[in-house]
Amino acid sequence: MQADTADARSDAELVRQAKSASGQAAVAALYRRYLTPVYRYFCARTGDAGLAEDLTSQTFVAVLEGLPRYRVELDGVLSAVEGPWELAWDWRGQ
Repeated sequence: MQADTADARSDAELVRQAKSASGQAAVAALYRRYLTPVYRYFCARTGDAGLAEDLTSQTFVAVLEGLPRYRVELDGVLSAVEGPWELAWDWRGQ
């Protein structure tokens, strides 16, 4: 997995665009930008590639669901959800 470094738009700009009715391209750019770091985070935490893929999916679903609540001026991109670490801790407690 490679991070997307080709898109020069800031995270805040991408999120603003993603929140619009025609924001699919911005959502895709955010996904490409954060897919590898989130996946690696879960791989390191769980030691299980398959579980890391599942948790990565859940993270991005939560981000999409959280976009309407996201405040660009105050939050980090993945703060639209509680954070990927919350999913890892939930997994660990199971």
